[in-house]
Amino acid sequence: MRLFLAGSSALQLIQVLLIFVFVLAVTYLTTKFIAGHQKGLQQNRSIQILDMAKVANNKYIQIVKVTDKYLVLGISKDNITLLTELSEEEAGKLALSDGGSGKQFSESLNEVLQKVKERLPKR
Repeated sequence: MRLFLAGSSALQLIQVLLIFVFVLAVTYLTTKFIAGHQKGLQQNRSIQILDMAKVANNKYIQIVKVTDKYLVLGISKDNITLLTELSEEEAGKLALSDGGSGKQFSESLNEVLQKVKERLPKR
């Protein structure tokens, strides 16, 4: 009788493990499907977030492509501010810097911020 109960417990354990693995697989596949679907929706839009850097708590700088314009936005909890608009050439430099020239996004962002400072009226 004890042998039968021990076999039954082992069988139940295997069943629970199989169900657990099945649930994990379904969860993984669902996540992949939703991510692919969302990515497809993002690509068809005329607004794309190209890059983002966290400046402080709840404060970010984003480079956004809106149709043919590249915008640098300052984003906080309650505000969105246009910092500058990038030319195609400047945006291309940023894209190249991510592609393997060794330049970090922070360095490229510092260059953009320096250009913003130069465009601001002097006091």
